[in-house]
Amino acid sequence: MDNLQGWIKTTERRPEACDASHTGMVLAVKANNGPPYVTVVKHGYCTPKAYPLWMPYPDVPEDMRQWL
Repeated sequence: MDNLQGWIKTTERRPEACDASHTGMVLAVKANNGPPYVTVVKHGYCTPKAYPLWMPYPDVPEDMRQWL
């Protein structure tokens, strides 16, 4: 797992509010009891056992912000 491409190991750093979207969400890899998949989760629920990898929620692209 050397090439994480922006993913952060939850064992090394858990997400904080400043890492999350305006709704408190981060992207995370869910990896218990089945094949891993990417989902969104509240930053406070992102634990190493359930979500071994996470990354900040991406910003909305500039040209899409007019619809927000």
